[in-house]
Amino acid sequence: EDLQAESGGTLSIVSAWRRGKPIGVGIVHWPGPRDAGVAQRLPDCPELCRLFVDEGFRRRGVGRGLVRHMEELARARGFARLGLGVSLNNKPARLMYEGLGYVPAGLPLYDEPPGPDGEGDRCEFMVRSMR
Repeated sequence: EDLQAESGGTLSIVSAWRRGKPIGVGIVHWPGPRDAGVAQRLPDCPELCRLFVDEGFRRRGVGRGLVRHMEELARARGFARLGLGVSLNNKPARLMYEGLGYVPAGLPLYDEPPGPDGEGDRCEFMVRSMR
């Protein structure tokens, strides 16, 4: 589904590789936030989502590099801001995003849809200016 959405222009999939193996991935959802409540309040704000770095490569700048690359894509498309949802349970990710200049958008918390484990996370939406 993601590859179809990418070929249709709805998503951009960005990946990091090391020695021919993928070690990280992230997606920019161009239509805006995937949560309807957030989308209503932040129109024209693409969402960085599903950022993942292989456990053996975390805290080495891979995630930061992926985020920076996605920010460049957003700037190239003329967007004024980029947003992302971060789980209240994921403190390392939140610290990384804050270090990159993301701040809480001041919106109500929302529930991320359940993942493969059947669990959903309570999230806060954060934004960063692309100017």
